[in-house]
Amino acid sequence: MIHVQTVTLMGELNTDIEVGFDNKGQEYVKFQLKVINSNGAENYWNCVAWNSHAARAKTMKKGDEVCLIGEPQDRTWMNKDKGKCYNKEVRVNNIILPKKGDKK
Repeated sequence: MIHVQTVTLMGELNTDIEVGFDNKGQEYVKFQLKVINSNGAENYWNCVAWNSHAARAKTMKKGDEVCLIGEPQDRTWMNKDKGKCYNKEVRVNNIILPKKGDKK
């Protein structure tokens, strides 16, 4: 049986969108989402979106409100000093933007 972890996050973009390409030329975007939890504490989530989700994310800018659904994932790589690096991020599966006029 396959188990899938899914998160739904509502918050505002804490960074502008960073566009990049993987080694196969596939476009992706990275951004950080600020979410305020039920205790009023701020949490920051690193997010990555691919394909059509990347195209949709490119319409967003810092400060925009957004709701997204995605899967948390761990990523590891070796840096230039051959040290192992880790990152926990959300791979975006859906982006829901508020309608014009639905701002606070």
